[in-house]
Amino acid sequence: MRILHVLSAEFFAGSVAYAVALAEAHRREGHQVWLASDAAQLPTGALLVQLPISRRSYGQRLHNVRVLRRLVRDQQIDVVHAHSRAASWVSYWAVRGQRVPLVSTVHGRQHLHASTSLFDIYGDKVIAICENLAAHLREEVKMAPEKIVVVPNGVAFASASLGSSVKLQLGESLNDPGNQSLSWSSALLPTEAAGKPARLAFIGRFNGPKGERAAALFEHVFPPLLREFFTLRVALIGGELAQLPASGTAALAALQAEFGERVEVVGFTNDVAGWLRKTSLVIGAGRVAIEALGAGVPTLA
Repeated sequence: MRILHVLSAEFFAGSVAYAVALAEAHRREGHQVWLASDAAQLPTGALLVQLPISRRSYGQRLHNVRVLRRLVRDQQIDVVHAHSRAASWVSYWAVRGQRVPLVSTVHGRQHLHASTSLFDIYGDKVIAICENLAAHLREEVKMAPEKIVVVPNGVAFASASLGSSVKLQLGESLNDPGNQSLSWSSALLPTEAAGKPARLAFIGRFNGPKGERAAALFEHVFPPLLREFFTLRVALIGGELAQLPASGTAALAALQAEFGERVEVVGFTNDVAGWLRKTSLVIGAGRVAIEALGAGVPTLA
């Protein structure tokens, strides 16, 4: 088949990782794959078409529709798969009248306004990545239940757990009748015992609501932990650090001033697996949490 994936990719979010992984799976099965997104480069061998899908001005949307419509026609695309509401919107109009099916994957809750329920731009089938989102689409978005299919995000785990020793010791700690709760110190102890510095990693985006939660950690949680555990390091892994709220930027500067190199500002990296191997505890959500747990690393989601 000839498959076109359309996605918003201003930054490398979980939905982008999902789309890239799916595109690579399609390629391994022998399909021809195109990706249309904001990004000029993505870690895929699929053919990339840079297009500002995230820009929602009507002029830009109409331009995106024309480009996608021409791409679908000229490359004889068999199916279009959209990965955000903005991508679904332009894809809906791009395939209209062309007898090309449109599938949308919904990765999060949709903004609720009149047009969301009255005008369904999601295509012939909709993939919800969890049951909660499927219920949201049925009950709040008022989407036809028969077009919704639940397909959880696929994650390729390594055959051997990266952090099995950490997982074992934490399990023993939890099973100890005298230990009624899992403390931060017990979470950090296994890596210290292995002769490596204990490391707490926040992995995820630093903009929007996630940025607000990160700012609260910078201000209220990380300082006392770093003062109590002298070998502890905190790694900040992910994109959009420049979009932290002002309180987060100030708190991060204070952390760096007080703790120096123990605060590791990594930013975006393709080597998340490598950081998991040297991390004692991960703070993350969504795909990050699943990958960390699959690697046997204790995770606070």
